[in-house]
Amino acid sequence: MIASVVPLLGELRNQSRSTSSKKRQTGPANRHVATGEQALEVSVKEADNKIIETDCAAGITVVRVLPRRIFLELADKFREEMLRVVRESTGPLVLDLSQVSVMNSTALGTLVVMSEAMKKAGRPFYIARPGRVLREVINRMRLDLLLTIRDDLEGVYRELQRGGGGQTSEPCNPHRAEAASSLPPRSSSDPL
Repeated sequence: MIASVVPLLGELRNQSRSTSSKKRQTGPANRHVATGEQALEVSVKEADNKIIETDCAAGITVVRVLPRRIFLELADKFREEMLRVVRESTGPLVLDLSQVSVMNSTALGTLVVMSEAMKKAGRPFYIARPGRVLREVINRMRLDLLLTIRDDLEGVYRELQRGGGGQTSEPCNPHRAEAASSLPPRSSSDPL
């Protein structure tokens, strides 16, 4: 349900900002946004804090990044979430950037750190479906030389199946509650 609410929330926010005649009431946990005759009550805490959605199939972890723009504090939270997924997941990791249009240098640096950590662990890492503008930024910064980027998820799946990277003996579970507590302590030289 939240997955379908998050894009709608962004549209409603843009509409409410652009039209001064629209009303918006803010409360500590909920925000009521009225647009014309329709109203939608959304838990701001729940929707605003969700940066990624994670799915797992055939041992492949697919992370879909939800915000369109990743910068400032959101870039720091993105970094924390993504590095947690790298530490807690097993097998190949695919980062779906189809909804992202802009990333700052912190978020772009996170992609490089993730790629290096995955290579060090011997696990495949793909960035899938970056938008035209984001792809252009990645190319201009020459990050395409460090990152494995594909234009569609189906191509990634086929490539992983051909290379055997998608079949793991243990199922991927990127959000294991016990995983965070069982991780070894970080050393100062560990990029994660």
